[in-house]
Amino acid sequence: SIPRRFPRNIAEEVKMLALTGGPGAGKTTSFSYLSQKLGDAGVTTLCMPEVATILINSGFDPRRLTGRMDRINFQSHLIEIQLSLQAHYKKIAQDITNDKKLIISDRTGLDGKAYMSESDWSDLLANKRWSMSFLLDDFNAVLFMETAAKGSADNYTCANNLARTENKAEAIASDDRLQAAYVGAEKILIIPSCSNFEDKLKNLLKKVQKLLGIPVAIETERKFLVKNPLAQSIIPVHCNDVRIEQYYLISPNNNQEFRIRRRTQDGVSTYYHAIKKETASAMSREEKEKRITWTDYENYLLLRRPEAEPIIKIRTCFIYKAQYFELDTFLNPQRHSGLTLLEIELTEENDKVEIPDWLGPIEEVTGNKKYNNSHLAFS
Repeated sequence: SIPRRFPRNIAEEVKMLALTGGPGAGKTTSFSYLSQKLGDAGVTTLCMPEVATILINSGFDPRRLTGRMDRINFQSHLIEIQLSLQAHYKKIAQDITNDKKLIISDRTGLDGKAYMSESDWSDLLANKRWSMSFLLDDFNAVLFMETAAKGSADNYTCANNLARTENKAEAIASDDRLQAAYVGAEKILIIPSCSNFEDKLKNLLKKVQKLLGIPVAIETERKFLVKNPLAQSIIPVHCNDVRIEQYYLISPNNNQEFRIRRRTQDGVSTYYHAIKKETASAMSREEKEKRITWTDYENYLLLRRPEAEPIIKIRTCFIYKAQYFELDTFLNPQRHSGLTLLEIELTEENDKVEIPDWLGPIEEVTGNKKYNNSHLAFS
């Protein structure tokens, strides 16, 4: 029987994006720019302020916290305020009658990881029973703006933000730590620093428009066959593993692909339902994806296509030269065990992609249906 609770249309969701990045990345200007440009497109945009800046500008100096537990408690309070703001902003947005609405949060609770030792961060999460997945649960994507200290150092300044104290070297180090903190997130879009800030803003806007499906929800990606797979332990950049389980469903439309996915990280699972449709381009497909509950997921399993085996793979996420890569090593179907594919999501089909040399020999298989997940599940 058909599950009673199908996902609602994606357009009915209140989308929430996180905007983060290193010091002097241009976030403050970006909020005004996005609000204006998206408003011109009929999108009501709510901009949620950064919690740490609110506290610092009110007179609090976190550098006065010298004790370990004081620092852990401070970050815990920041995150609790952040989560509370997220909940209230979502309720406010749900009451807005405009169908096109968006919340953009200035940073997330995960930013705190960049300012703590690994052991302190682990203790904080354990004490609160939080996880990376939980802290990012509200967000459809993370937009990461690189600090101006990286690509346009002459434009880096502390004069426009009283809460900013980092010199250029410290800003770069902070940016690197923040990027590492988000490795493993479901969707990260990196906006590289460049000499022309207007170009950086336009790049940001394009990525946000694509996330909102303006004009159409399109997924654009390139895919590469990795001929000599690497173990995570020898990958020379910071990386994070995620387990993916994917099932294909009976579709009421032969032109559309219905699937569900379970994404497990640090023992915590999130669930998704997606509808995909091919376009004229081998690199792009129409995609509507929505987070669902565990109950929905279990119900949808009743609609599995019996001839399709589940896709099970370990996804190793990493950042290389401001690009977010996903390295998939297949565990199931057994006949494809060990197959390793590298994927990267793009904003435009002509976006430049730089593949790390340390991956060894690769072959581009974008558009080759032999390497589509759906084909691997059925053959």
